[in-house]
Amino acid sequence: MNGQSFPLQILSGSSFFIAIIITVLLADMVCEEYRQGIFKTALVHPIHRYQLVTAKLVGLVFIIAILIGFTVLISYIIGNLVFPWGDNILVQGSPLIVKGQSLQGFHGFSTTLLASLGFFLSVFGFSMIILFFAFVLENTTVTIGIGVALVLLTNLATDIKILKEYFVGSFMNILPSMIMTDLGLRAIMPKIVISILYVLVFYSLSMIYFSKKDVI
Repeated sequence: MNGQSFPLQILSGSSFFIAIIITVLLADMVCEEYRQGIFKTALVHPIHRYQLVTAKLVGLVFIIAILIGFTVLISYIIGNLVFPWGDNILVQGSPLIVKGQSLQGFHGFSTTLLASLGFFLSVFGFSMIILFFAFVLENTTVTIGIGVALVLLTNLATDIKILKEYFVGSFMNILPSMIMTDLGLRAIMPKIVISILYVLVFYSLSMIYFSKKDVI
């Protein structure tokens, strides 16, 4: 282990905690606004319902970006306080080899950024599922319960082929690791595309449901 490898190791193991934090924040952000009548107050003014849903999506982007960015930054700081910087990125004690070369310096940092981006997309896709349930259920406790169940399902997904291939929750665990190997874009891109599809599908479902819901 060395300082420049530490963020990748932390990132690949942080999906459980980040997913739980986002689940709780989304449940509170949406369900509590239902309970407190904030949506009713907002819709009294000349504002479209799709703008409220989009506002939640934008807020979600910032929350995920801050959580991941903070995780990577703190990992760099702690990693370099505890370990020497090292000559190249290590994975399970061995240098990470991509296209026949070990990664170091700028290439190592760019790999960490790429892994963070892949992780961001998978977390974003998973979070959109939670956002949809929050709109539908309007109950903080039940939404958190479903979110926790889905997070636990991500741990089973690595052992079930169909979930591993198509459930965005499993991507939170494996995408950073895939980017850290010499698998190439051909192996990584399908999961990135599926993550984006999750975002689009559950954003659309949230929009459709909320547009027909009797809020006022």
